[in-house]
Amino acid sequence: MIKKTEMLVIVGLFVFFILVFFSKVAVASEKEASGIPIVNQTDFNQAMTSKTNTDYYLANDLDVTIGTNLVVSTNKRIDLNGFQLNFLATGDGNNGGIILKGYQDFTEFKLYDSSPERTGKLYSKFNYNNGWAGGLIYDGAPNSQNQLATDGQNVNLIVTLQDLNVQSEGSFLNTYFSKGVLMKGKVDINVVYQGIRASNITAYGNPNDSNDPDNALVNSSTSYIGGAGAMADGAGAVNFALGFQGIQPPITGINSRMDERIFWVQKNATVMATSAATDTYGNVVANYRTIKIDGTLDIKTNMAPAFRSIASQNGGTTNTQMYLNTGSNTRVEVSSPNASFGVIYTYKMDINIDNPKLYDFIFLGNNGRFFYVYGAGGSSNIYHKNSNTGLWLNTQKGIGNPNKYWKSLDFTVNNLTESGLTVANSSDATFTTSVFNLNSSSRWSNNIFIPGISLDPDIALINNEYQLFNNKKEFSGQIDYFIANELEPDYSDSGILTLTIGSDKYTVNVADSKDSWTFPVDLSKYLNNTKATLTWSDKSYHTASVKLNIRNPLVTISSKATDDVTSISSTTVSGTADPGAYIRLSDTPVTDAVATVFDPKDNTIVSPIPDSENSDISSNYTIKADATGKYSYTLPSNKHFSAGTKIKVFAYLSGNRDSVYQTVIDATPPIGEGKDYHSVKGAAVPDPQSFVQNPTDSNPLKQDFTYAFSEENPVSTIEQMLATAGTYTVKVDLFDEAKNKTTITSMLIVHETGFQFNGEDLSIGTDILPEMTSEEIEAYILKNSNASANKIADGLIIDLTENIVVSDMGGLTSTSKAGTYVITLMVPKENVGGLEDEKKQVTFTVINKFASLTISFVNEIGEEIIPAISMEELIGETVDLTKEQSILDSIDSILQQKYQINERPVDEKAVLINPNGTSVQYKFYGTLSIESAPNTVDFGTSNVGIFPIKVEKATYEAPFIVWDNRAQLKSWTLTATLQQPLTNKADTTKILPGAIQFRKNSSVVESLEVNTAFAITTHTHSKSGSYDVSEQWQTGETGFQLEVPAGSVRKLGEYEATILWQLGDTP
Repeated sequence: MIKKTEMLVIVGLFVFFILVFFSKVAVASEKEASGIPIVNQTDFNQAMTSKTNTDYYLANDLDVTIGTNLVVSTNKRIDLNGFQLNFLATGDGNNGGIILKGYQDFTEFKLYDSSPERTGKLYSKFNYNNGWAGGLIYDGAPNSQNQLATDGQNVNLIVTLQDLNVQSEGSFLNTYFSKGVLMKGKVDINVVYQGIRASNITAYGNPNDSNDPDNALVNSSTSYIGGAGAMADGAGAVNFALGFQGIQPPITGINSRMDERIFWVQKNATVMATSAATDTYGNVVANYRTIKIDGTLDIKTNMAPAFRSIASQNGGTTNTQMYLNTGSNTRVEVSSPNASFGVIYTYKMDINIDNPKLYDFIFLGNNGRFFYVYGAGGSSNIYHKNSNTGLWLNTQKGIGNPNKYWKSLDFTVNNLTESGLTVANSSDATFTTSVFNLNSSSRWSNNIFIPGISLDPDIALINNEYQLFNNKKEFSGQIDYFIANELEPDYSDSGILTLTIGSDKYTVNVADSKDSWTFPVDLSKYLNNTKATLTWSDKSYHTASVKLNIRNPLVTISSKATDDVTSISSTTVSGTADPGAYIRLSDTPVTDAVATVFDPKDNTIVSPIPDSENSDISSNYTIKADATGKYSYTLPSNKHFSAGTKIKVFAYLSGNRDSVYQTVIDATPPIGEGKDYHSVKGAAVPDPQSFVQNPTDSNPLKQDFTYAFSEENPVSTIEQMLATAGTYTVKVDLFDEAKNKTTITSMLIVHETGFQFNGEDLSIGTDILPEMTSEEIEAYILKNSNASANKIADGLIIDLTENIVVSDMGGLTSTSKAGTYVITLMVPKENVGGLEDEKKQVTFTVINKFASLTISFVNEIGEEIIPAISMEELIGETVDLTKEQSILDSIDSILQQKYQINERPVDEKAVLINPNGTSVQYKFYGTLSIESAPNTVDFGTSNVGIFPIKVEKATYEAPFIVWDNRAQLKSWTLTATLQQPLTNKADTTKILPGAIQFRKNSSVVESLEVNTAFAITTHTHSKSGSYDVSEQWQTGETGFQLEVPAGSVRKLGEYEATILWQLGDTP
């Protein structure tokens, strides 16, 4: 069966690596590896035998057959680059490997894998019996044709293995003469025979950085099962060894390593190794002068001792030194009961233990030799400093807790031989030669922590038995570790808890004993007072156990608490308990937002043990069970249970205590509001949740509500509704997480289409349009066309009105004339959610809002005096002409032309503008008037004598001008009426009658009579305007004359007369 299992494992590994290979081809082709690529065997052979220091990398998986040794003499670094390198050695036992032969400048031979996944692999196979003791890679051996020919070869050579996976059907690496082997990163070495043989081996660790990727993590195993004969032939199973029988490195000369031979696991490095060998020499670490453990070393062998000191015949008198240094971890187990050579096979060895974190030696052999000391002269010593130590009896087989132990002990053991030892000195007087009997022990370790099991404080411990109630589904507790009954809080381990109840066993894995654990188990099938045992076993083989008593529960809850405020279940807790049991009620709301309902102030029953350190026991209680074991409690009237609240009923009686819990059931239906859902004819049935909004629940926890169509309108009914446009009533059942139901009524509105675009025709007057910008016109269109758009999506009518734009004005501008224009409105497709823009056309009518108002200014016969005024005014509006300055100015200009207004327009202050225009007239008549007349007619000064006075030409201070602009220029007559004759200004009684005369022409002179109109002239204008009547007066041809007869003047002085001028139409 074992072989079959191994074959299955091997097949699985090959499948794994084949998969990795195919996936890595592409990766490797993209990866930039350094050095020269190796593609085939020729490349490989040349790489090994090249005389230059060169780096190489595999470019693909490669099979290499070696019949004749490949000699490497210069520095080489070989990168597997994530690929597999397969060796087949076909030599005769002295040929068929890689031999390292160089001189002082040959310092490095490195095998590594730079791929991030570390998928590279080195595999070697030998086709002759037992493989080759020299291994795949070696540097010669005594007594063979391949031994070094010249002293000093390889003297400075370090072989480095880094991030490497090695599998070999024979041995792998044998370097007797080289300086040593250095392992870094993750190194796996799985061989049949020897793994590494080297004068010095170092597992690298960065002492300052535990996360350094170069820190060694080494896994090494040998699988050969053979006896001493095989070892003598060089075929035994050894992981790390300097040599074996008769084959040692040079004792003298430049290649001598006698003062070195160090096996060193550095701090933060880890080495794990196993050996299946059944003979004495199948050791893991052998023949070293110094073994230093600063990191972690974990060894498990079958029958062979884990360590073997240097051979007496070649080791001289110096003892091998083993150092288990501060903070290190060393664990060694020899597991076969047939093992007979102890944990360490020694010649002479000093074991120095200086306060490591762990040392643990386990020997399960049955011959009572924990340490095997070879030969009569063999003797070893132990130097133990400041560390715990303990022993396990042979019969314990290393399992359980130490039979004897000491804390922080210093001691020295001398003369450690096969037959016994001597404790030379000890810091503890009880630690003596007789008690430190390794040969009667199966285990020696500083891991002397003793576990203890404790269950939760709620679980009573009565008569050394924890009381478990058979109504429980689980129980909890913790594991603590002690030394000499003192708690060690920093120590933890992993392990298994085993519960044994009669023939039943239950187990729970505990990853970290520092964490509290919970043991799930149904105890309901066990009767009252059933006995059980709980056992703890950790990975360090420590054990602990406690006794349990499974009994009927001390208290139960029979009522079912709910949050239904209409029911007693929301206020009352009742149940059964042992008669007379003390009962305390408390609650823990599901959230901090909910207040507790049980007030500790209501706990008025004094505890029977008020001085108990356990407050659960000493605190007051709420009620007591009656003589029949029944109890009941009802909350005050203003309180009710809230869903999710955890009610705790704690009971105590006679040292036993029990707690039961009940979570308040959510029994109150949720609340929600209906939500109208809009859809399109023929659409799929929506989720019923779409018809509900604002669901709430009395449960203080956020609910994950569920929804379903009511039985009144199943999905098939909804489908029928969706087939025809209309409005329908839909009922949806709303459920909370407790499956409480409320039915919500909503409306389903089914539309013919999923998109609606509305717009109305509109108009504007020419009174507004010219004053608008293009942006204002677009805004006017969008507003006054009552444009609207919406789409149906997710059950909603989504208003797209704000997304409507004017995509085409149809030629409309601010200067457009009255008429109709087709305007295109558009909703862009990105808003519609479709493939095309949606468009709507409306008609925009431009209405003429103005008409002409014509104001004419005419004379009596209707002729225009001045050009008419034309004004554009709003139709239907009225105009106050008296406030129009242009009209006022026109009237004024006409009046200035000596016209008189004859007739004003009707409703001059409110002239209505008719659609076809309005015309009005201001009517004037022309005037016949004296434009200018002399205020005085001056006859000058005359001397009075015997002669008459005669003045034939008077002087006038202004001309006499007649104005006539009448429409019809008719004849007119100018008359002068002497209203007062010439009268002495000083004496009005003195007059000169008939003195004033008027010459009409050269032959007619007439005197003016008082109060009698005298026709000066009759005339007709040839054109409108002025006529100067006095033009001939200036020349004397016509005009006024003065003639005073002699003797008529009765008094000297100034005389004046008054003449009335009158102008009139000629009859």
